[in-house]
Amino acid sequence: MRAIELSGCAKLADKILRDYSEAIFRILILFSFLVLFSPVSASADCDPATTCNGNGTCSASGACVCNPGFTGASCNQCATNYYNYPQCKYCNASTTCNGRGNCNALGACVCNPGFVGASCNSCAANYYNYPDCKYCDASATCSGKGTCNPSSGACVCNTGFAGTGCDSCAPNYYNYPNCTFCNASTTCNSRGSCNALGACVCMAGYSGAACNQCASGFTGYPNCVPGALPSPAISTISPTTAPSSGGVKLVISGANFGTTGKVMFGTQPCAIQSYADSKIECELPAGQGKELAIVVQYPGINSNAAKFSYLPPQITSITPASGPSAGGTLLTVSGTSFGLKGSVTVGGKACPVSVYEHTRITCTVPAGSGAKLPVAVIAGGQISNLAAFTYSP
Repeated sequence: MRAIELSGCAKLADKILRDYSEAIFRILILFSFLVLFSPVSASADCDPATTCNGNGTCSASGACVCNPGFTGASCNQCATNYYNYPQCKYCNASTTCNGRGNCNALGACVCNPGFVGASCNSCAANYYNYPDCKYCDASATCSGKGTCNPSSGACVCNTGFAGTGCDSCAPNYYNYPNCTFCNASTTCNSRGSCNALGACVCMAGYSGAACNQCASGFTGYPNCVPGALPSPAISTISPTTAPSSGGVKLVISGANFGTTGKVMFGTQPCAIQSYADSKIECELPAGQGKELAIVVQYPGINSNAAKFSYLPPQITSITPASGPSAGGTLLTVSGTSFGLKGSVTVGGKACPVSVYEHTRITCTVPAGSGAKLPVAVIAGGQISNLAAFTYSP
């Protein structure tokens, strides 16, 4: 009976042992599987700051996943189109530089000639019409005779010049690079032609820079025919007097003045304002004197002389009106028509002049004595009215 009981216990123990061993085996198998196939923690073998150089993150397998612009197992290189590690700045010649430049080692655009800007998106100086950026330099491309059109870059030539480079004269302009205007119909009054220098070459019987007068031995402009040229003749002038400061319009009436000539006022020219065969207007120069001859010269023939007089000097005041008998007082004489040059006397003695103008004279009073002595201005043979100066006792 006891043997039978032991045999049953042995069987039970054997079963328990076999079941336990199988469980242990299964646990070992499961552990091995977990060891072989469970994901390894990235933090254990991969650190973004060091393994990936701060330019990426760690994957579940512990590999670096690089940020845009970086590449390499440790994200320690710039990717294609990225430059200047560790910045790795993006630059693409066709997009960043608009196809008009290249990327340098720093990732910046190096523009082609004629282009500027961070993206090569504008024209450089002397280049025009983006994106073509045509070269144009006014001093070189346009020969210094024009400007560059800001839109097209083409030369816009100055008046009188033509050609893509403003390197020739326009029609009716002559003698490059001067390009002097000359038109036979207008410049030469249809009585001549323009030569290579742009000057009029007059027909027979005509003369003058504009062929606007009869040549010597011809008369009757504008239809010049052989014959003696009549002398110019003055009939009247207006006005016949004027202040010595000049600037007054003088009107000369007469005949045979021609179309161009000169008016001489003594030895000075009278500046022409308008000129016709029977009437001339000119501006009187400043001067002094009386019975001065006015003559019209055309062409080189003098007219009869008309007479003109500047108004005589006129004193309106003197300052001061008195001074010490030792002299030395600085006297200011005010008035009109004192002329270009003259003298001042006080009591018949010369008062040395320091300032002389048409309306004001300053002089130094000489030593003397007496009351209400005459002060006079003499200019151009004319004497003024008298002022009075008194010496102090």
